[in-house]
Amino acid sequence: MPENIEYVLISYGIWIAAFLGYLLWTWNRQHTCQQQLEDLKISPNSASRTVQSDERGFD
Repeated sequence: MPENIEYVLISYGIWIAAFLGYLLWTWNRQHTCQQQLEDLKISPNSASRTVQSDERGFD
């Protein structure tokens, strides 16, 4: 029986390592998506440039 405990502990260790890797990957992906959303926000200056280009006849 003690021989089997080693395999159980190793398998639990592998599952814990995989879960921690998944958590780190998820947090990194969330941070990356959050930065991309902040970069996509329209600033007031770009909105005013769009209105000016529409007034000149550019479609």
